Amino acid sequence: MDEDESRPANVLEEAAALVDGSRQDAYGHPRDNYRRLAAMWSAYLGIEITPVQAVDMMIAVKLSRQANAPKRDNLVDIAGYARVAEMVSELDLATKDEKEPRTSYGDKMRQKVTERKAHL
Repeated sequence: MDEDESRPANVLEEAAALVDGSRQDAYGHPRDNYRRLAAMWSAYLGIEITPVQAVDMMIAVKLSRQANAPKRDNLVDIAGYARVAEMVSELDLATKDEKEPRTSYGDKMRQKVTERKAHL
């Protein structure tokens, strides 16, 4: 079979096949992976990173790569990460108390910069 014939018709179909198929079979629900990744990045950066923000940053990595060297694979990955963000968000909404105030990543970064400047 020709490689083009075995590839899904578009990047969204390919991403869905990966995220909802082989990747989930191999690694389980992405919420668990991005919970661990967010905890690691939170410890490294000294600010809280949510699992959804960790996924958002992976999208940013792929956007940067796409800006430098456009490739179909980057687009597939961006679409896949968008699906992963949705999957992680669905579980967050199902388990999170909606009364809890939300602080944006940008607000947290500004606060951290202000705190560091105060110590200089």
